Amino acid sequence: MGIATFNSILHHMRNRNADSTDDDIFEDELHNTIRRLNFAEEQNEAKAILSDLRSIAEKQKNYLVEYMLLDFVMGKGCTECSKAICEDAFGKHPTFADMMRHPWFEHLMNHPAQTEPYNPLPPFVRNDAFYWRNFHSPLFYHLQEGNSLALEVLDYLATKGDILTMERVSLYYFDKCQFSKAFLLFKALHEKMQTTEWYDWAIKQEITYKLAHLYTYGEGVEQDLCKASQYYKELDSGYNWGNRAQYQLGRMAEKRHNYIEAMWYYRKNIDSHEYSRYCVYRVDKPKDLFPLRLEIAFRQMKKKLNPIVDCLTLATCQKCNDMVLQLKVMMNAIVTIEWGDGETESVKWKVDDWGQVRHSYQSPGYYCITIKTDEENVLTGFHIVSHKAICSIDVSGCKGLTHLLCPNQMLKQMSLSKAEYLSVLDVHGNRLQRINLRKNPLLTIVDCSNNPLQKIEAVKHPPFSLMCIRKTRLGTKVKRRFHEIVRLNAGRLLSEGFVNQLTEPLLPTLLFYIKNSTWEDVLACLQQENEDSKVNNNFTVLHKVYALLKAYRHVTPCPYKNGFMWASGTWVVIAHKFKTKRTGQIVESQALEEEFYLYERPWSMILGTPVKAWDNRLPFMMLPQHPNAYYAAMCLYNMVNNEKEMKKHKIPKITYGKESC
Repeated sequence: MGIATFNSILHHMRNRNADSTDDDIFEDELHNTIRRLNFAEEQNEAKAILSDLRSIAEKQKNYLVEYMLLDFVMGKGCTECSKAICEDAFGKHPTFADMMRHPWFEHLMNHPAQTEPYNPLPPFVRNDAFYWRNFHSPLFYHLQEGNSLALEVLDYLATKGDILTMERVSLYYFDKCQFSKAFLLFKALHEKMQTTEWYDWAIKQEITYKLAHLYTYGEGVEQDLCKASQYYKELDSGYNWGNRAQYQLGRMAEKRHNYIEAMWYYRKNIDSHEYSRYCVYRVDKPKDLFPLRLEIAFRQMKKKLNPIVDCLTLATCQKCNDMVLQLKVMMNAIVTIEWGDGETESVKWKVDDWGQVRHSYQSPGYYCITIKTDEENVLTGFHIVSHKAICSIDVSGCKGLTHLLCPNQMLKQMSLSKAEYLSVLDVHGNRLQRINLRKNPLLTIVDCSNNPLQKIEAVKHPPFSLMCIRKTRLGTKVKRRFHEIVRLNAGRLLSEGFVNQLTEPLLPTLLFYIKNSTWEDVLACLQQENEDSKVNNNFTVLHKVYALLKAYRHVTPCPYKNGFMWASGTWVVIAHKFKTKRTGQIVESQALEEEFYLYERPWSMILGTPVKAWDNRLPFMMLPQHPNAYYAAMCLYNMVNNEKEMKKHKIPKITYGKESC
């Protein structure tokens, strides 16, 4: 059967005027023949096939046959029979010099090298150049398997200037710590990149970064930080490799004691979405320590430039005997607690999560407790577990506080004006008569029940989503107003005691961002983000849509569990949080199946969907939050493409680049 199949191939090759369809059939038949050779069990038939293949390779000079033969020589088939036949014909461990004695192998090696980057744009043609490119793939596979012949072949091709081979071999040498060889290839490739359009931008960036790495640490070449910096700057805005280049530029500036420049690079890098602690980027590479190194470098630099630390002060009640506190602190931060009785406790936080501290006093009495950290904005959560233990609290020195839980205490007043990042507040069971929440734009979960509360000061359109105001002295009108606010934010009123330290902060809905923005702000944001874009001549239509959304009274919650809108540039996508089965980590991912959420769903549902504040702008970064107008503008920019809703509300369709019609 094998000889008969091969004879048909031989007949085809002797008649080269066949069309492209016949070429496809020929290639398939040849693959089947090689497969029979690889899995051969009958020695005589396999020897005949191999002999005929070598004969054709030497007489017809066909690159497809030659590269398949080379793949067979390196792999030696999949059975003991095929292995024995290969070793009889070519030797047990053939070297490059041994193989060059075979005419078909010498012809293959003498093929003109591809000295220009491969361009995938021209039409797909099965010719010798196509087979030449394909023949690299099995070589790269065998190289990773440690095949010495594959390395010799690729070395030979690299010296001829074959671009594809130089790329892969240089990275192979780098991974094997053979830096001198890697440097020579990196240097030659980089010089070629300056004069030639490179189509594989990922390889281009990786080679440039690793060339800079060799100069940075003096591996394979004399150390030269100036040249390293020059190459890193070429990657300043280049996705993953660009992030790492910015980190290295920051480290170099730090070594020169130029802390302002170092902080600029760290801040620029850490504000990119690849850094987000929940993003897919960090889950795909769980062993990648780069985000952790970047965070540590940023925080160390912040401590050098900013000596301010977090400071939280408590005053205990007269009958306080035992104090139990739960704190949420960023990992590696040092927390110092002065208990007020002359004793001091210092704890280095080992996990980026909640932890408990406890202290017993020798006798009940009034004590002033001070909690300090060694850097600013790393104390993000405070929960007092002891009942009726404190009568006052000062959180003005903790700007990064996101969770504040003081249930069942003796508090009569509380100032939250400095806690701009506060998202969860639980003060039920205290003695508060008045509370001011005007300076807390991210506060979505509030429990102030069971207080003699007479007034809650808040902005006109607060982001409250989960709220409890039972057993307070608030008037009926005020309670109705808060009920309406919660409904518009797609939330609900709950019973007291629903908040604990595990309560996840909620995200404000789109309606919150729209209602807290003026049209002038939105317009300015659209103009700033979209210069010369599709909205420039359609302000009238956009204004109608904006006014309609701002006055909306019917809001439907987002139907997707943990779903939220993620505004980035001029694009808004639906994302969600989920737990990976492999690692159990919580990650954020774009929901690709909901890509056209804003174009097809009713506006009432979109208004009730939370909008993700810039995903990695955590308190410790000292980065300003985006203004409300930013999210309103970005969502509005996409929502005007929802033709069903535009037609439903009788708003003229936008014709981009022209006046509204």
